[in-house]
Amino acid sequence: METAYLELKSTILGGRVLRARTPEGVTQEIYALLVIYQLLRTAMADVTSTRPGTDPDRASFSVAWQTARDQVIWPRASSPAPPPDGTGRCADARRI
Repeated sequence: METAYLELKSTILGGRVLRARTPEGVTQEIYALLVIYQLLRTAMADVTSTRPGTDPDRASFSVAWQTARDQVIWPRASSPAPPPDGTGRCADARRI
């Protein structure tokens, strides 16, 4: 539980505070952060399960977050190059 809180606070929020000004808004932001956290953890487990003998605890949450963020931001870029393949970054992070 404390690890999840730390990853939400330091990695996803980057030290920023929640933007909501009402209790309902704060609740909505917290649920959104928890959904993102769970999706990233599920993706990390999926990536590590494709390689036999890989421990899911060795995957980097920071790398998964940066990869997901890059995939979301990429369509806004004006470059004609194809989007980066995030699977390589996630797979490489498990070696750390």
